[in-house]
Amino acid sequence: MSKIGIFAGTFDPVHHGHITFAHAAIAQAGLNAVVFLPERAPRRKTRVSSFEHRVQMLQLATKNQPNLQVLTLGERQFTVAATLPQLQQRFKNDQLVLLVGSDVAAGLSAWQDLPQLAASVGIAVGLRSGEHEQTMRDRLNVVDVPLRLQFVHGNADHAAVTATDVRSGKLHLTAPTVRDYIMQHQLYGATA
Repeated sequence: MSKIGIFAGTFDPVHHGHITFAHAAIAQAGLNAVVFLPERAPRRKTRVSSFEHRVQMLQLATKNQPNLQVLTLGERQFTVAATLPQLQQRFKNDQLVLLVGSDVAAGLSAWQDLPQLAASVGIAVGLRSGEHEQTMRDRLNVVDVPLRLQFVHGNADHAAVTATDVRSGKLHLTAPTVRDYIMQHQLYGATA
């Protein structure tokens, strides 16, 4: 049985912070692989690059890294009710661990399907520089559902990287192949 991390998100664009978190989760949470699951229509985001561009950038960023994979599903966004059964079917002999940032983890108590999620998968929470495990545990103590939590401590150099930084012109925060793709397709206002 393998232990597979599921990392759902917008990835607009994928950057060093995402890749560093995935590798840190593999090392610290004992994962065999991380599967990036880009969302077609992310929640609370109205202007995102096309799904095709975001998938292509993920494939470029994970190329030649066999423990990092990209998976696309038909749902518009990750949901426990629709997405989790598909993942359980696809990885039926594996243990699933949902990778989330500390910002997402702080809002877990609002998830309607949290009991189903907690019964089915572990959760690996990425902590940014300056965040503490105990603080996050205290925030999650309000949840009435027992969570199988693991904490992933980030590399200070990349933990604070955001996709907004990249979209605003800090293309050095992406892999060279992703940077070239952004320039070639003039995404985020980038020009050669």
